[in-house]
Amino acid sequence: MSSVLTKKKLSLALFLLCCIGLIFMWFTPAPARVQTFFIPFAVILVSLGVPPIVATMLLGLLTCISPGMTHYGTGTASIYYSTGYVSQKEWWKVGFIVSLVNLVIYAGVGTLWWKLIGLW
Repeated sequence: MSSVLTKKKLSLALFLLCCIGLIFMWFTPAPARVQTFFIPFAVILVSLGVPPIVATMLLGLLTCISPGMTHYGTGTASIYYSTGYVSQKEWWKVGFIVSLVNLVIYAGVGTLWWKLIGLW
């Protein structure tokens, strides 16, 4: 299989990263996310031609940003939610928007920066 990252492979890789981010939203414990999804998705991304360092760094970053997406993602999130400081609807809306912004920054701007500094 060619390791060249074509437009079709790139769009498939970006779609997969978006799906991973949404899957992480429902799989709350970070160790469980890493154990369950990290290796299979890293293999898929690398087989699509994504450089291994970029695939693993993006998956690691997705693991870090996903807990803030829901009211049950972290210990402090449940405290803010249970006291009524933030409603569930507002939390999910803001969490979704922030996660999309983070995904654009990390997967878009971040990969271009990594390319510029010679990381891959």
